[in-house]
Amino acid sequence: MAVKNYLKIDEMTGSPCLLLDPSCVNTRRAFERWSVDPQTQKPKDDVWKNFMDVVRYAAAANLSCDQSEPDTVWNALKAPSWGVR
Repeated sequence: MAVKNYLKIDEMTGSPCLLLDPSCVNTRRAFERWSVDPQTQKPKDDVWKNFMDVVRYAAAANLSCDQSEPDTVWNALKAPSWGVR
């Protein structure tokens, strides 16, 4: 559920709080391809699960979304570069 909250469009910025860098190709693919078992509603244990686990862990950390500077570019040397603004 936490991931869904990070993916909601913020009314102030018009974008979600969770942003993926274009170079995160495998994480983007995981969003498109990862799924749950329709009968048990448990995550399928496939190659994409590991990428989604990282996204879920980041969301579960209850990170905040800085709305004051929506166009800020992350500097990997000064801040985490995993894509939550």
